[in-house]
Amino acid sequence: MTKSKKIVALLAVFAMGATAAAGVAMSTNFHGAAFADTGVEDEVEVIPGSEKAPVTAVEDVNTISYMVVGGNAEMGFKELNYYMTFTPAKSGVYDFTHSNPDVGVGQIYSENQYPDGVWDDSWTVYSVELTAGVEYTLIINDFDWTVNLDDLEVGTKYELATPETITIAYGSAAAGSTWESAIPYTVGETMYVSQGHAAVWYSFEATDTEYYLIAMGGSATAYEEFVGDLEELVSVTSNYDTFTYDDVVYICVTPSAESNAEVQVLVKGEQTDGSCIVKAIEIGKGATQVGDGKWYTYTAGENEKVTLTGNVDVEVFAGYTRADYLWEGKEIELTAGVTYNFFAPAYSGYDEETGETYPLYSTLTIS
Repeated sequence: MTKSKKIVALLAVFAMGATAAAGVAMSTNFHGAAFADTGVEDEVEVIPGSEKAPVTAVEDVNTISYMVVGGNAEMGFKELNYYMTFTPAKSGVYDFTHSNPDVGVGQIYSENQYPDGVWDDSWTVYSVELTAGVEYTLIINDFDWTVNLDDLEVGTKYELATPETITIAYGSAAAGSTWESAIPYTVGETMYVSQGHAAVWYSFEATDTEYYLIAMGGSATAYEEFVGDLEELVSVTSNYDTFTYDDVVYICVTPSAESNAEVQVLVKGEQTDGSCIVKAIEIGKGATQVGDGKWYTYTAGENEKVTLTGNVDVEVFAGYTRADYLWEGKEIELTAGVTYNFFAPAYSGYDEETGETYPLYSTLTIS
């Protein structure tokens, strides 16, 4: 199988990824049929390695002697799958080495994570960052589309001509897993750590300036280094605070059990109305035009509702925690006494006659 063909096959697998995770790769195999007059159905064979019965992978050599026919026969789509679960003992980058480039990892996911990995030049080693204690599902695919599955039913076994192996080994600590390996951060960007992920460390060079430390979901703590140890500068949880420092700042970002963590460091003196969640523009009941990448805020006086009309989707935060999205025609109930923050991205339209772009807005209506 040529390298270019593998790339095409991989892209096809990744495009199917979310669907496969949701259950496209059917894995039941019926010995017989159910009869309406008896109400009796033959026992269903659950094949180890099928979606309903993943095989536990080990941090060592894993041998695969057969795969399971998955897909959707009615849609004319079939593929060879093999499901495994893997729970890493420690966080870091793991290498999945395949004995055959045609049989390998197509997707890795957990309840809250869909980590992206990278292949080496030989297409035999797949490296990906995983979190300790999290159970991941591995979908192993046969990337060789020349295999003829026409006469095989979905849910049946397919014996491989030669058993293949996938060796799982811990490679290295992940970047940002310790303050010594902190990821370089640029002030103004967003540090994003997904729900269920371990804490991630970032660092930047402060310049004797007053900064906002903003945590939208999760928590963030800023530290200074003093004689090889860290001392806390400021800490926030779904909120914000300010600090001033003139040296390297280390920031530990931790998602909560319920949400992702989105953290920003901003220069306080550069923030204008609507430029960030801290400086959100206060709006009242009724209709408000929103857009231009601005933040807006509203405190519900009673149980109310908010709807959106227009082309700009809006992110909704209950306080500093992401709560929902609004798009054309969608309605969200607001709880009395809760302060809501809304972010409306800057969208543009295009005039084909003049060749010019123009800003797009939406109308946020609270009633």
